Amino acid sequence: MRAEHEYTNILTKIHGIADDVYAIGHSKELIIENIRYEKQELKVENIMRLRGHAEKINDIHSLNSRIVGSSSQEGVKLWDLYKEKC
Repeated sequence: MRAEHEYTNILTKIHGIADDVYAIGHSKELIIENIRYEKQELKVENIMRLRGHAEKINDIHSLNSRIVGSSSQEGVKLWDLYKEKC
């Protein structure tokens, strides 16, 4: 039987914010990454990790390339990516 904590560390949602920039729900974290294909190779650069949800993220949407909303069972959080804050 697997430990309970293994189930909380899962990819929950991916949402495109801008060219090559994606918001990724990874359990309770919102991860912003630059993902691009360059010279026949996939390049992934972690831009930031935002923590603030007590529950698993179940949806992500963006207002623009600066403001991203994420939701979980506890409610909705709006993130300012320039300030790296909720």
